[in-house]
Amino acid sequence: MPTGHADGRADDGASLPAAVSSRLSVGRTLAFVSPVLPIGAVVLPLTLYLPAYYGSYVGLSLGVVGFCFFLVRTLDIGLDPVLGWVVDRTRTRWGQCRPWMVAGASLTVVAILLLFLARPGTTASMLIFGLLLIYAGMSILGVAQPAWAARLAPDYDDRSRLYAWMQIAASSGTLLLLGLPMIIGALGKPKPGDELHLMGLGLASVLPVTLAIALWRTPEPAVPAAHLGADKVVRLRDYARLLARPNVLRLVISDLFVNLGTATSSTLFLFFWHAARGYSGPETSFIIFMYYLASLISVPAWLKVVHRTGKRIALMASGMGFVVIMPMMAFLPRHRLEIVVPAMCLLGLTFSASTFLIRAMAADAADEARLETGVDRLGQIYGLLSSTAKVGSALAVGVAFAIMDRIGFKPALGEANGPAALTVLTLVYVGAPALSTAVGLAAIVGYRLDTAEHARVRRDLARLDAEAAAAA
Repeated sequence: MPTGHADGRADDGASLPAAVSSRLSVGRTLAFVSPVLPIGAVVLPLTLYLPAYYGSYVGLSLGVVGFCFFLVRTLDIGLDPVLGWVVDRTRTRWGQCRPWMVAGASLTVVAILLLFLARPGTTASMLIFGLLLIYAGMSILGVAQPAWAARLAPDYDDRSRLYAWMQIAASSGTLLLLGLPMIIGALGKPKPGDELHLMGLGLASVLPVTLAIALWRTPEPAVPAAHLGADKVVRLRDYARLLARPNVLRLVISDLFVNLGTATSSTLFLFFWHAARGYSGPETSFIIFMYYLASLISVPAWLKVVHRTGKRIALMASGMGFVVIMPMMAFLPRHRLEIVVPAMCLLGLTFSASTFLIRAMAADAADEARLETGVDRLGQIYGLLSSTAKVGSALAVGVAFAIMDRIGFKPALGEANGPAALTVLTLVYVGAPALSTAVGLAAIVGYRLDTAEHARVRRDLARLDAEAAAAA
């Protein structure tokens, strides 16, 4: 008889069939998550470095840059539901998700070279074109790889483990990328644009190699035998039905506002620490490096919390840490790295859990939906989450840059910007992320798909799949 936790969670899924409780070996896990090194690393420069790069080095105004990002993100939102449906319908000899990984990576590499190597005088239309390509590529990857991961790790706790490894890979890639500006700064004063150029070349070189390793070493489980198939056309009412499911709706709302919070802080990071706090380029690179290092180190600890408390409580604990600590950044002194770095490390400790837990919880919600509807919509659920990430990023860049442009903030002036502009910058940088994250946490309060309930879902799915396979 399986034992239980104090909160009523079953131990590990001991009552599940062996096939359900299986997990990838360490070697195959590392191979599978290796593409996340460059894929995860692309996200940071897109929100942290690229807008500032186009607003200073390339020569576009902040208002134009913000509009370009907002426009592309808005246009791109409709792509994800279609991608989710297409992934759910895909059947090839190479698998369901693997061909889409190749397609998404190819688009992403081309777009990285266009965007990260842009020269002064590049037009807004070229920025829009490059953004359309990279967000399309990242959208494909953002649907295909989590769906692939959900099939590789069907068990409740093992899903947390695999998605946590994906987060570790993303943070590791980000750290390696952030190390470039520090190395360049240590070697001498860099030329304008050098940092982003090297980032782009590095990302474009590493992504094809790591993807080849993942495709070579990692299997892709077959679509469940009881799968009845997605509909032949993409219909809005199918997504409305998904959103009518309480667990799915809570995850989508939570992901939207959590992404809005993190995207806002990333978008304004360089402006805040340069202009409002007076730190140099190498110093800000060191600050953000330590933030992501703390995030990386904290992942194993959050996994232990997940195992003891469940995903929902762990997610809320992580988010509340961010909500409490982020406003304190407004009170940190100028030119005091010995105080700022520990504070940012403390903030980083709260960051990693929300990033991987919402994706892991979405896989659980997809299992519940398949059991109750008879249709596997795993790709469509990740399409919804990919859309929320885009909406959050679009609002962050579009609204934040519009506010900065409206109050007369000029990136080139740095600390010489007026007191009013610097005050508004500080308020938006610390206030908007904390408030948005708090809303995201409120949405997840009623989520009830815990270990015991998911174990029941997996048992019932295993029975249905076995019956369908026997009848075939």
